[in-house]
Amino acid sequence: MRSSHLLAPLTVASSLLVASSASAAEGCSATFSVLQVLGNSNESFAYGVSPDGSVAVGRNSLTGPACQGNCQAWRWSITGPGGSIVPPATNGEAVASSLGGALIVGNPLFGNIPFRWDPVNGYALLSLPAGAISGSVADISSDGTTVVGRANFATGEKPMLIVAGTPSLLPTLPGDIAAEAKGISLDGSTIVGVSRTGSGLSSYSPVRWSQGAALGLGPLPPNYSWAVAEVASSDGSVIAGSLEGFKGFFRWTQATGIVKLPVHSGSVTGVSGDGSIVIGMGQLVPNGPTAAIIWDAEHGARFLQDALANEWGVATPGWSFTTVEDISADGRTLVGFGWDPSNRRRAWSIVREAPPFADLTGDCRIEGADLAILLRAWGLPSGPADLDGNGIVDGADLTLLLGAWAP
Repeated sequence: MRSSHLLAPLTVASSLLVASSASAAEGCSATFSVLQVLGNSNESFAYGVSPDGSVAVGRNSLTGPACQGNCQAWRWSITGPGGSIVPPATNGEAVASSLGGALIVGNPLFGNIPFRWDPVNGYALLSLPAGAISGSVADISSDGTTVVGRANFATGEKPMLIVAGTPSLLPTLPGDIAAEAKGISLDGSTIVGVSRTGSGLSSYSPVRWSQGAALGLGPLPPNYSWAVAEVASSDGSVIAGSLEGFKGFFRWTQATGIVKLPVHSGSVTGVSGDGSIVIGMGQLVPNGPTAAIIWDAEHGARFLQDALANEWGVATPGWSFTTVEDISADGRTLVGFGWDPSNRRRAWSIVREAPPFADLTGDCRIEGADLAILLRAWGLPSGPADLDGNGIVDGADLTLLLGAWAP
């Protein structure tokens, strides 16, 4: 049954082909699920997840391992029934989703105009700025009002902004000739990407746009000549990106500037809403394997598949995680793709257990470390240790923590 919007309605089907979970070594558990393919799909790829972690988007290969001209943009429901998005030409991939999957955007594999899809209005092509010969989209704000990407002109690429369906162009850095928007904060206040002065890679500079102005991120780490800002936290206060394309991760704040993370080589694909978790793919050591990587200040950089087994207690024998592509705002849901035990590339999701009440360390235990945090915060106004929300950390909060004690 076809809708009047030239899009097949979503087919209700289970989005979880395989799932496994276990008690985690460090307390919190997780669930690893293979996102289902429908029909005669051979392989699947998840590229984005909605901010609330409920919907994953990407594409399915319907005939053969490399699309062969027949790929479908796809939507999976991580928390319930899911289905497929089938644009008229089918040859496309969905790249980003607003909150709850209310608006999904993507790009054609064999075409020039990006598309949008929502459950009410269905599929439609997006408008490009006047004079653009083609374009692509990269990200969307949480409320779905703002889409960012690139518009291509005969003279080069320009950073594209689409607000409520109306396209416009963002400025380049002063003196630059071209730029591209790669990501947007969930609140829509900050856009990140790259601006360049010429055609060589060494002319690329990471950039953020705030209130319509293009701003540089400051000096690069020693021995690096160019970089790309890829993603931003929910409010844009943390930016993460890639050094010289595939030579390492960086993390930026206004206070620290650009700081290289302990990854030998690789590129960034996502950041959590508070900026505490950075994900991507790459190598941890010279000449080492290339795979999905996750970083946070407590654990440092490690392969995601190792974190899944050692920290969250879920083994995935026979799998090889190629890349992790996106992360939800709360940092608990991750999506990506990899090689399954049958040597096929398949999309997957990981959903981490939510820490219980009074767990101040996030390890799903209520114990001495949580008590220590509360005591250090004693008398302070509000904050995570203010468990009863009365504006001060005091004896009432201590009583609540001890009542929830679960080492």
